[in-house]
Amino acid sequence: MARPKANEGKPLVGTAPLGSLPEETGQSAVNLKQDYQVGDIVFWARASAAGEYTLIGHPKGKPHVLVFEGGGEVDADPCQPTGRRAPVRAEKYRRRYLEKFPGKLEGT
Repeated sequence: MARPKANEGKPLVGTAPLGSLPEETGQSAVNLKQDYQVGDIVFWARASAAGEYTLIGHPKGKPHVLVFEGGGEVDADPCQPTGRRAPVRAEKYRRRYLEKFPGKLEGT
């Protein structure tokens, strides 16, 4: 029995990246960039660890890197905003971070 030919006008199932929507809607998750602000609570996940952290800023010249409350720096790609904010907590940790590393964050 002969295999049916793939329809050349339509993409095959599974060819689009996971989490993406059709491009004509203008809402493709692949092209979506998050605009993080100091105080945002961000969910960060890797294979070995996950959690929610308060964003205290970005290192100078690295807008794609996030600095969290404990001083950890991570790439923004594996992060998702939770929609919650903690600006007072972020300012406390930001001041503490800047005492240890003066001038290292954007906006200082």
